[in-house]
Amino acid sequence: MSLHALPLEARPLLVQVGANEHVSHHDPAVGAIARGWRAVLLEPMPAFAATLKLKYATEIASRGVRVVDAAVCDSKCRDTTRTVYYFDHNGTRNLGSNSSDPRCAPSWLNELSSFSRHHVLSHQARMRVAPKVCTACAAKLRRPLPMSCLSRILLDNLAQSTVRCMCLQQLLSKHERYVALLMIDAQGHDAQILAAFPFDRVAVDRVVYEPSLLSRADQEMARRLLAKHGFVRLGEDWSMSVWQHVGQHV
Repeated sequence: MSLHALPLEARPLLVQVGANEHVSHHDPAVGAIARGWRAVLLEPMPAFAATLKLKYATEIASRGVRVVDAAVCDSKCRDTTRTVYYFDHNGTRNLGSNSSDPRCAPSWLNELSSFSRHHVLSHQARMRVAPKVCTACAAKLRRPLPMSCLSRILLDNLAQSTVRCMCLQQLLSKHERYVALLMIDAQGHDAQILAAFPFDRVAVDRVVYEPSLLSRADQEMARRLLAKHGFVRLGEDWSMSVWQHVGQHV
């Protein structure tokens, strides 16, 4: 996704919900911050938030970047904490297992977290048999492994944690009236995040969210909500839905 088409202030603001660790240079947020954008990065997982704080220590010191280790409350701001479910890649209880040794887990599992236990466990079915991964892991661990070495990787390494949540209305300063780019990757809760965003108070030029994990009802909810607030869809694939406001916000 190109940043060049966005109408920008001197130091445009990025708001990213579900920032993860910013390890991929393909993440538009990484490029935006490198260009000097201001940013509010929300990441509920403590380890990922700590990585972001270390990565952007200089920008945080100059108040250009703010890392918020919190989830987003619902649109009525009724919750103060939420339970998040995730793959525990640092666990030791399954070391040596033929079906759930975390050392065999593919790297994308480290990014998997959700408020829905069902959503996290729904990924287990695709890993019943994993010949390439299990062969590589057997070589790494120097012991034989069955091709079903991931068959219980999520079931046996599922962990949960209670995290705080914040209202987007309160998170954005009362003086903040313009967001150049709103990015959401909330593992299936993107529509609820959009519903909680104060579009009536804060002008947004572009919105990007991940449609692949949304139910049909939530996909339709997201599209109707954005259309209602004056956005048109620029493009969409399995990983990214990009919407642009039809007006010019300056």
